[in-house]
Amino acid sequence: MTLDIRGLPYVDAFKQVKDAVSRIHAYDEDVIVFVNANEHEKCNLIKGFVEILLECKTVIEKTGEYYILRIFRELQVAGG
Repeated sequence: MTLDIRGLPYVDAFKQVKDAVSRIHAYDEDVIVFVNANEHEKCNLIKGFVEILLECKTVIEKTGEYYILRIFRELQVAGG
């Protein structure tokens, strides 16, 4: 799933990301999120939100005009 949250208010951006992440059903699915390059703070807040509260892994790539966040579930191995 791909989201374009460039220029969206924080509340709307977080809602869209949360809804998209809740739809990830398999470990091979991911969510791609586009954020404006000048919204570095929003990018980092979403990364923290996704990793801490939604328990997903996030990879950030930067291009000239925007950030690309790739969000995916990590396969958890049972301890023992």
